Amino acid sequence: MALYYEQLTCVVANMVSSAKAQSSLNRIQDLLGIAQDRTQNTEPSQMIAAGIPASAIVRLKQATGLSEQQMAQTVGISRRTLSRRIQQANADSNQRLTAAQSDRLYRLARIVARAVEVFGDEVEAKQWLNEPKLTLNGQTPLAAISTEPGVEQVDLMLGRIEHGIFA
Repeated sequence: MALYYEQLTCVVANMVSSAKAQSSLNRIQDLLGIAQDRTQNTEPSQMIAAGIPASAIVRLKQATGLSEQQMAQTVGISRRTLSRRIQQANADSNQRLTAAQSDRLYRLARIVARAVEVFGDEVEAKQWLNEPKLTLNGQTPLAAISTEPGVEQVDLMLGRIEHGIFA
């Protein structure tokens, strides 16, 4: 009986984990303005490789409240290139970012979605993401995620907050 209970517990935990992952992916896609069409492949690695639509920059910039300079730095492009990408997105909705730019933009969307999930409120999450943190040597979480180690550190901080550990 104990073995059955352990197996059932494992199955339920996997189902909850899978549902949570799908919910998180849906939040990220909403932030990026990517349609959740079942006929299209929405696997993150394939979305990134194919290039996220350039219009996602505008949508995510509005959601985060980042300036053009901050957004350009986070995505890893110059401010001038960012402005050009925004103009191209407004002129042609099929314009896509490069895989590297898409990866950085997806990383930003993932952290923003995670912060909203942890804080349960977009305004509170946005405030937390834009406040300097001692743990990040005075950087804001949004500034820190311009590198993969920074993403890991911010993700760890969010996990600690989620579980009630001082961060």
